[in-house]
Amino acid sequence: MSVRSFTSYVQESFSNQCRRLTLTLSFILCHGIPNNAVQVSPKSRETFAI
Repeated sequence: MSVRSFTSYVQESFSNQCRRLTLTLSFILCHGIPNNAVQVSPKSRETFAI
């Protein structure tokens, strides 16, 4: 694997992580601040763990 393709791979996976984090944060903002996270059902808590 060349350095250039490795760099683009790292950038792509990093942007995927950022997108997932942004989706999680926006979900929390839309559905309630983390105080309510304790009351969230186990199934949706598993969704956050992904």
